[in-house]
Amino acid sequence: MKLVLKKNKPTSNVKLKCKACKKELDHRIPRAAIIKILFPWLHLKHYKCTNCMRTTYRIAN
Repeated sequence: MKLVLKKNKPTSNVKLKCKACKKELDHRIPRAAIIKILFPWLHLKHYKCTNCMRTTYRIAN
């Protein structure tokens, strides 16, 4: 399995959107401890879509 991380650069007028239902991602949840321990150099943010309940990680700016 290949993990590809793309850096999103949202500006003040661009919101992050869910890849499944295209709703804005506004609900952030804390990262798992395993992610913090294994990848401390990655500044990942964990989001959950309130519409379709899909969770996703995005790289922080």
